Formats: sequence, C-alpha cells, structure tokens
Amino acid sequence: MTKFLTFADEAQAREILAEYINEDGEWITGGLYWSMLVLGVVSDADGNPYPGYGVNWAGDMPEYLLPFEVEVETPANVFA
Repeated sequence: MTKFLTFADEAQAREILAEYINEDGEWITGGLYWSMLVLGVVSDADGNPYPGYGVNWAGDMPEYLLPFEVEVETPANVFA
C-alpha cells in the first residue's frame, strides 16, 4: 500500500530522509521491502500547487515518518 508523505519543503525532506541520499546527493529510491518516489511540488488538476514537498512510500516505512503521512482522498498521477 502506498503512503503519501508531505514535508514543508525539499530541505526538510532531505534532512528527515538523509539516510536515503547517497554521497552524490541523489535519492536512493528503493531497497529490500520498500521503495519511494520523490514527487517534489505536487499540483492539483488545475495546476495549483499544494503546500509542501511530496514523497510516495511503498512497503516497510520507518515509524519516524508517521508524522509526515497525509491522507489523500482520491490519489491520481497525471503526466503532462
């Protein structure tokens, strides 16, 4: 099941998820029993940005990420 995480901004996401960033500053997006998709700024269907910086998480998630989990009523990805 995918969980949806929102951070105040990219800096906070990088701070909280520091263990998932390699020495080159790139995101590590998967491992044994988990994966994540860094979305960044997310917009609604009309192009209006939601506040914060989004990350989708699938699989085993550390408990320290629970405060950043948000409920999404009708999740959808639209690619331009």
